[in-house]
Parts: sequence; structure tokens; C-alpha cells
Amino acid sequence: MEDKCLNCSDYSSAVRFGPERGRDIIIVVGHSRFQVHSVIIQLFLGVKVFDTLVEQAYENSRTEVTLCDDNPEAWHMLLQWIYAKASNPAHPWAPNDAVAVVPLVHKYEGDRILPCLCEALTAKASSEMLSIRKPEVADLLASHHMESVVQAWFSDNAWCNYQIVALFLKESNENRVRTMALSRAQEYLTAEHQRHGRSH
Repeated sequence: MEDKCLNCSDYSSAVRFGPERGRDIIIVVGHSRFQVHSVIIQLFLGVKVFDTLVEQAYENSRTEVTLCDDNPEAWHMLLQWIYAKASNPAHPWAPNDAVAVVPLVHKYEGDRILPCLCEALTAKASSEMLSIRKPEVADLLASHHMESVVQAWFSDNAWCNYQIVALFLKESNENRVRTMALSRAQEYLTAEHQRHGRSH
């Protein structure tokens, strides 16, 4: 649940999450300000990492902590999910939102969030899921130690074929993704060679 103050369609004004009681810190990301409950956020992000942010917030009279290098839209998505999950444990990730928050979850040691992210990113292929199965997304996941998701994509025989593997080999810039794609390509070539041999 969130309470947007003034007109913040571009997230430039304060966004208040959850009930008013207990909101104790403000996370500032770029031009965005998120008023949150530290006790709720601490349920999902790494204790040591987030405790440091809370301490920094309490050191100033406005109880703000500024995160200069983060993406404000990704923080907004992450906070939306955290508050929805806190009130409804079955709340899922939307695939595109899951991709967007991967760097934040990695940076702030959100180990409790990872299983839900992996579940969302390896779900059965749908129109929305197909939109994220791209080389650049695979590179992002691999660079944040989520190669298992990419491996699950390549193991999905209903989606994966030689043309898709060739695309990943051509466009991926991440060696771990290319290695997985090459292994899958070799499987296809071996199977094709075996079929060709039986036909003669």
C-alpha cells in the first residue's frame, strides 16, 4: 500500500508506503523520496547492509538516507513488492519488475527475495515472460550470479531451439551465458547428427 503525496507521476514527489504509524526513514534516490518503515524493509534486505542505511538516516534530523547510484524506478518497484508481500505472502513478481530489481536485490543482499525472483523469472513461457528472455537480460542475470535462471531458459524445450541459442551466442557479451548457449548448441548439433545418421 502506498500513499503518493502531491503529484508524483514521475516519482519526483514523496511516496509514502504503508500506514502512517511507524514510518521512520526516508530513502532518497535521485529526485525520488520514499517514506518507509525500516522494520518492514529489514525483513527482506540484508540486515547488516540495511542497518547501516538506517543508522545513516537517524544521523540527520530529516531521517533521510541518500542512495546516489541507484535507480529510483527500481526502488519504487522493489518497495511496492515488499509492502505487497508483507501483507500477502503469495504476492508474485511481474517478470519485467523482477528484472528491474535484480541489481538492487544483489547490492543490498536481499537473499529472502531471491527465491521469489527466480520463480518469477523461470515461470512457464507467456507473452510477458517471452519479452524478458533476451541476451541482454541473460547477461544482467549472469553478472549478478543468477545463471541458474538462464540455464532454466535453455532447458525449456517448449521455448528453446537452435535459432534462439544462435541468437544468444551472437548477441551475449557475458562469457557464462555464451558457455551455456554453446553447450545447448552442441546438444542440438549432436541430436541432428544422430538423426541424420539413422536416416542413412
